Amino acid sequence: MFLPKAIIQNSPSRTSQNAFDTQNSKPSVHYLFRVDSSFLYAISYFYEEPKIDNKDDFFKKETDRIINVILTFTNLPKEEELEPFKNDDGTLTIKKAFKYNERPSCSAITSKGLEKKIKKELIKKWFSSDNFHFIPVRRDLAVQFSMNKTALLGKTLRAKMNQNEQAR
Repeated sequence: MFLPKAIIQNSPSRTSQNAFDTQNSKPSVHYLFRVDSSFLYAISYFYEEPKIDNKDDFFKKETDRIINVILTFTNLPKEEELEPFKNDDGTLTIKKAFKYNERPSCSAITSKGLEKKIKKELIKKWFSSDNFHFIPVRRDLAVQFSMNKTALLGKTLRAKMNQNEQAR
């Protein structure tokens, strides 16, 4: 899978919306790193699905707003369970809406802009932290290369072992 487009709404960035679109623009490395860390954390939240209970995570600390993380994926596997959610062009757009101190809701956005509810099992299988590894820049590498549950090496090896088991 490839992630060509991401939209983050109401995160604590300089504006109320950040967008990254590799299909309709030519982002440079400068652009990627100019986007503040809230953009990267929003991507991480998409995959990890935590409750967001810190007011600092909301644009202007306005917790009555909903943080929307909308990601569009291409090069999807030809899996029957994904077909009902794919857009006309074969992409899949997933929106996770985070309310203050609640687990996120999840839906697919169709080509016509309609939202379809997606089962948690499907999200966990294809779009969860089991398939995505967030690497914070300022981390102790000794910790990241340990085998504990949250360390990069441990997560990577467990993901690979799960893939091998499913392929059997």
